[in-house]
Amino acid sequence: HYLETILNECMNNSISYTHISDSDISDICLKQKTFMNDKFNLNSSNIDKLIDKLPHIVLYPKFHKPRLSQRFVVSYASCTIKPLAKRLTLGLKAVYLKICSYSRMLFKVTGIKRNWIIDNNQPIIECFENYCNTERARNIQTYDFSTLYTNLKHDEIKVALRDVIKLAFRHSKCNYISVYDKGFAWVKNPREGTFKFNADSLIEAIDFILDNSFFSLGNKIFRQIVGVPMGIDPGPFIANLTLFYYEYRYLDKLYKIDYFSARRLNNTFRLIDDITSINSDGIFAEHVKNIYPESLVLNKENIDDSSAHVLDLNINIVNQKFIVGVYDKRDDFPFNIVQYMSKCSNLSADILIGVFGS
Repeated sequence: HYLETILNECMNNSISYTHISDSDISDICLKQKTFMNDKFNLNSSNIDKLIDKLPHIVLYPKFHKPRLSQRFVVSYASCTIKPLAKRLTLGLKAVYLKICSYSRMLFKVTGIKRNWIIDNNQPIIECFENYCNTERARNIQTYDFSTLYTNLKHDEIKVALRDVIKLAFRHSKCNYISVYDKGFAWVKNPREGTFKFNADSLIEAIDFILDNSFFSLGNKIFRQIVGVPMGIDPGPFIANLTLFYYEYRYLDKLYKIDYFSARRLNNTFRLIDDITSINSDGIFAEHVKNIYPESLVLNKENIDDSSAHVLDLNINIVNQKFIVGVYDKRDDFPFNIVQYMSKCSNLSADILIGVFGS
């Protein structure tokens, strides 16, 4: 049943995937090796040692949903394109941090926050702390992109990332991003032999990754033709920066024509595909339909604007104050969670190694 479900998804979902019958794995991997070697001067001897292997697709059941559903993920753990994917992740991380720095500077100058991206719940907690001694808590709305990784069109991603990358390079005042084993640096002149991206090569690498999102299922080959490549190393940065492009562009325009509304959106936060808007008084709901492309579906999560689950926080508005507690979504699952598995379970030994049995 497991393999049949995955095969049905790949063969019948013609919107997201296309079946490749005119190329084999060796042809595709040779193209990937040639690109990595010719365009990015990756050590040819190391490239030649790479085995011809495509990522493979796996299925994770969503047991916690009222109706059983699945999440399909492509595993890039060991495949030919992995060396480029790892370096692209660090390149996009450099762009992301530069964008964050630039956005903070703009906020100090204009009073309008153009970057809603967060990495954890700390910015949201700090927002609530600003209201802790006041009675100014009015409303909270939470939203979720139900189809972020599967519906974004590749052309939309390319256009968005091209503009964001150029923005980051322009304000970095550097020509290159030097990429090391576990880090990166913005530099004007990289050392000889150091792997590097300039704006054009970083854009070219992204385009290649999107256009070559091949994966295998048994002896069949497929290519993802819509959406962020599922499971690839830079996937979260691709998704984050693509959404940032639409948010930044809209807020920059709104700031010039309706400063009051733009400022009302300052307490809006987004962790990948989860959006929280605090005390926006309906302004976010009014504008959100104009921010993102039509291909994305944004669903409102909380029914009542006086309470919400935000990441691992439980938020309630009582007497015009925000009451913040701890929330664990596992408590809402319609079954018991087994946190400490038996040694003879199907989990990886790497996970079980830290569990003491008695």
